[in-house]
Amino acid sequence: MRAISFMLAGAALLSAQPASADVVTDWWDVANRYYNAAQGAPGPLTPDTARASTRTALAMFEAVNAIDRRYQSYLDIPAGDASASQEAAAATAAFKVLLHHYPANKAPLEEGYARGMAGIPHTGAKPAGVAIGERAALAAIAAGGIDPAIVQAPYRPRAVPG
Repeated sequence: MRAISFMLAGAALLSAQPASADVVTDWWDVANRYYNAAQGAPGPLTPDTARASTRTALAMFEAVNAIDRRYQSYLDIPAGDASASQEAAAATAAFKVLLHHYPANKAPLEEGYARGMAGIPHTGAKPAGVAIGERAALAAIAAGGIDPAIVQAPYRPRAVPG
């Protein structure tokens, strides 16, 4: 009986997905699955998908950079708690942006987020990282710039004086 219990426990461990140390890469893979599903076919990004892709990458960068502060912020995000969890910040930023762009996929996104967050140690750094990730996501969603949905007129220099 004990051997059967041990085998079942071993099978459960083998089927579980371990949390990756590279949360940014994991969430980028999740985001790419949503982009591909939203587009329906391989090819250039649609304006909506390009916007979601840009905002996801930007939010994760801003979240981690607010903690690590190696680079200048694109969105003027203030420096956060240096002891905050970078993993929680990046995961939260990506999750919030993807949820904004793909609200119909709320349940699977929440499930993936909960699974990923379960792999992050429960310390005071985790809630601080979540708060920073939420701020970064809101800033990335609100960011202006050139909207890829609007066709830009090509630059035409004046050909005549005046």
